[in-house]
Order: sequence, then C-alpha cells, then structure tokens
Amino acid sequence: MSPKQSRREAKMKRNNIVAAVLVLVLAFAFQAVAQDTGPATSNRIAFSRWVRTGSFTFTNKTLTSPTITGPTFSGTSTFGGVINVGADDTGYDVTFYGATASNYLLWDESLNRLDVYSTSASTDGGTSVQPIYMYSVMTGDAGVGGRACFHLYTEADLGGWANALKGYFDIGASGSVSGLGSAIVAEMRFPGEAVSTGSYGVLEIELVTQASGTFSSPVAMQWMQVSGDATATASWEDSGYIWIIKGLTDDTGNIFDSDTNPTCDATLRILIGDTPYYILLSDSPTS
Repeated sequence: MSPKQSRREAKMKRNNIVAAVLVLVLAFAFQAVAQDTGPATSNRIAFSRWVRTGSFTFTNKTLTSPTITGPTFSGTSTFGGVINVGADDTGYDVTFYGATASNYLLWDESLNRLDVYSTSASTDGGTSVQPIYMYSVMTGDAGVGGRACFHLYTEADLGGWANALKGYFDIGASGSVSGLGSAIVAEMRFPGEAVSTGSYGVLEIELVTQASGTFSSPVAMQWMQVSGDATATASWEDSGYIWIIKGLTDDTGNIFDSDTNPTCDATLRILIGDTPYYILLSDSPTS
C-alpha cells in the first residue's frame, strides 16, 4: 500500500469514528426528548440524567409495561390505569406522608403489613382524633352489611391466641383519661321518631356452630380475663366491678327495679376461674 493510500485510509477511519460519536450523541439527545415530549416507544424511562419539574404529560402515547427508575414527581400526577408496585413475591415499601411530622401510612413489604402511624398534639376536648375513618352510606332498601370486615381464616392448629380484631389502649405511667376510656367502643344512634320494626343491639355477639360439631372445651359467648401484676390486680379486685351500667332509673316495672322479692325460676351458668356458678333468674319481677 502506497503512503498516499495509507493516509487516505487513516483519514476515513477518523471520519468514521467522529460519525459514530455524533450518532451516539444524537441518539442520546433524541432519547431525552422522546422521554419528555416525543413519541414514547420504549418500555423504559430513565430519569437519572435529567430532572423534570412542573407539568409532565404523555399525550397520545402508549408505554407497555414501563419501568421508571429514579424519578421524583412534584405536583399533581394523574395515572389513568392499573399501578403495580413490584411483582408477586417481589415487593417494595410504599409510604404516604401526612401534613404533620411522624404521620404516615406505610406498606412494609418485608413484614407484609400495612401500618398507620399517627401522632396528635390536639387539646380539643370536643373533637375526636381519628387517624382511620371509614364512612359507609347505604341508600338501597333491604340492603345488608355496610361494615368493615376483618376475616381471619385458618386450617392450622394455632398457638396461644388468635383474633380477627383487636383494640389495645396503652396507658403510660403519666397517662390518664378525665372521662371514660376504653379499648373498643360501640355506639348506635336512633332516629328522633318511633322505632317499631326490627331488633337492635349496640353490640352483637354471635356464636356459629356447624353440623357434626361437638364441644368438650369451655366455649363462652364472652371471655373476660384480668391479667398483669398480682399486686395491682389485687387492688382492682378490692374496688373494681365486672360491669358498670349507667343511665338506668330504678323504678317499678323498669329494666332496673330494686323494689322486688322474686323467686328463682331459672339459673344462668357462668365460669369464674375453673368453678361454675349460677346466676339466679326469675320470670316475674314480683314473685
């Protein structure tokens, strides 16, 4: 090969390298433009090289199974379809923050648990703090339900306890309530008119049996238990009550009528510790 031919071939190689670099630069620039406003044909959007603020809109473009890495969305974002975070057996934490510090909702993928963290410094004695609020309105005649449902199912031999729903009121060393405190509250408000149909109970407890079922263990409609420190429990036993009933008027024929001397017509069995006892019942308030 002559020196002239060698110089011509070297020049062509340099030109090819420059052209290749230029193509890469243009391809990179086109990718960034396509991600922002141009036709979106790829299934991957990489935001790591640039920051987009303000309105960000894909118009008449289709992204099939997109993977978005590294973005921060600031402002209103609207997603018009199904949103999946992770995949079956591969999850990620998802956090929704509130307007107050330390208030947020967290889906914890490692614990497979939805957590609601709420703190309140409210001193308003007339408005309840309600971190979770479920409001259900029923408008159809003969409709049923309307409640939130916590459904626990098992075919396993479970351990020391299992509950479909738990309320726990943890009162610290300096905590107290000036009025009434409870772990679970049930209230029912009636209309300002005659109630003439149906049956009503502020708290409904139902034990459901099935065909061929038999019972050899103690099964109760209600289980009440005192636990904790022995000395504190002894103090409660000196002054506490099994039930506290308020709002009743003692009068003849009322729900509560102390001016009677009835005879015992029946008994109701209860279990205190391991010993059964019987509450005396009468079918008449006077005899």
